[in-house]
Amino acid sequence: MLGYISTINCRSTFIARYFGEDAPEDCGICDQCLRSKQPKLNSDQFAFIYKTVIERTHQQSIPVASLFDHFPEIHSGQLRKVIDFIQAEGRLGVDGEGNVRVDG
Repeated sequence: MLGYISTINCRSTFIARYFGEDAPEDCGICDQCLRSKQPKLNSDQFAFIYKTVIERTHQQSIPVASLFDHFPEIHSGQLRKVIDFIQAEGRLGVDGEGNVRVDG
């Protein structure tokens, strides 16, 4: 059970091997397969997204949906990573209504 939880590979492949079956190709739909398909975020992309989020939320609270609409060319997973980072820094807050704002 611990192996299943800690694997970084396809979970379906892990289960098949556990039961002694020939390992199929990766399923493409488990959390590990989906994570591996997610586009990577390089430092330039991170810096651009970070700066834009801070600028857009500095003046007023903005609904999360509007913030995501501002980056149609950016994968939502990448934007979430940057927003999570800014929140971890304590600079970005999200209120109960789903509006984001710069705290400091």
